[in-house]
Parts: sequence; C-alpha cells; structure tokens
Amino acid sequence: MPAFTWPFDPLGATRGVERVEQARTYAVWAVWSVDAACYLCDLDNDVFNKVRPLGDFPPDTVDLAHARWAAGTAMTAIDLCGAAIGCLHFTAREKAYDIEELTRPNNRSTLQCGGCREWLEEVGSDDYYQDLLKNVRDRLTHRALGRHLFVTNVPDPDL
Repeated sequence: MPAFTWPFDPLGATRGVERVEQARTYAVWAVWSVDAACYLCDLDNDVFNKVRPLGDFPPDTVDLAHARWAAGTAMTAIDLCGAAIGCLHFTAREKAYDIEELTRPNNRSTLQCGGCREWLEEVGSDDYYQDLLKNVRDRLTHRALGRHLFVTNVPDPDL
C-alpha cells in the first residue's frame, strides 16, 4: 500500500486553525497517525509476504505487535480529531477532550459547528468504530487476548 493519498492537503487544511495552536497540533498529529497506519500496512505486508525478515521473532509476536500498533494508531487518529474539535469548540481546559467524551449526545448537541457535530454523530454510531474500540483496542490494551490452549495426555517426542 503506498502512502495515503489525501483528497486535499491535510497539513494545509490545518493552517486554518492556527488561531488555536493546540488544535492545529492535534490535527497534524492525526494526519501523521493515518500516514503511520499506511506505513504499518506496508510493513506488515512485507513481513508476511517474506519481503522483510522477521528476525528472531516468532510470527505471532510480530502479528500481535502490528495489531496493537494498528489499533492504537487508528484510535489515536480518531481521538486527536476529537481533541482538535474540543479545543476549537468547547471550553478551554488542560486535559484534551477525547472522542468518547465528545460523542456523548449531551456534548454533541451543544456543539455549534454542524460539520463537527455530524462527524461526531457518525463516529459515535459507526459499527467499525465501536468494533475498533470495544473488540480490538480495549482488548489489546487493557486485557490479555484469549488464546487456545491444547491439552493432551500424549507425550511430545521433542521434549
């Protein structure tokens, strides 16, 4: 996968929010997060198509590392967009707004920017986002993934 081809100049678009420097920083980091996810996709394809060696790492270790990287990066990009929206349209505070907080109906309804409100509504109701959040990112970050355990009473000849 080549680098993501943006339908607009994303870094140029962030110049419109320079009046709130922190919002611009969040937006630029969100763009870079998407680009990093595209890079990871290339790296993952290269590793598992044997273009790049795994080194001494087992394939499951590399796969888990890439899955955590991808899930965390995707969630980071979404959270950074939310942080930029919060910076621009809500009361200034030290802690950044996160996407879960902004997608709550009471917060969305107070948002004056129609485009931002629509985006937050779409994210909040998007099945892929819910799956990313609950079934992928949370499990990879906050719990151990379930593994299959095979038990046998036949001795392994290699042991």
